[in-house]
Amino acid sequence: MKKINQVVLVSLTVLIFGCQTDFDSVKWKSKYDGFYPQRKKMVKSLIDSELLFNNSQEHVIEILGPTDSKDTLNNGNIELTYNVQESYGWDIDPRYTVNLKLQIDTTNNTVVLINLVESEDRRSLLEKITTD
Repeated sequence: MKKINQVVLVSLTVLIFGCQTDFDSVKWKSKYDGFYPQRKKMVKSLIDSELLFNNSQEHVIEILGPTDSKDTLNNGNIELTYNVQESYGWDIDPRYTVNLKLQIDTTNNTVVLINLVESEDRRSLLEKITTD
């Protein structure tokens, strides 16, 4: 019984801590087969570090690379979007997405808001297991 408890404890530790990685700009920018496989593991570290707050749009792009989209909001601010995770399941359209959205205040050209936005997960359990 003691051996089983140790195995469970080690497994949970690996599961909890093995899924996150410290932010690394080079790994963040690396693309494989049209996707960014490292971003999901680093996004929490990036947000928690507050590395991007009060930095200019140019500095953010230097750190994170080119944006996946850039929009002007109703309040005049700029929103930069970086794809963190995209899962298609067995479909041709994304069935689950996670995006990092940064709002740039245009009056002083600095990041004022950071959001992690998840879409509704429309993947089946089997798709989640086999296609992530």
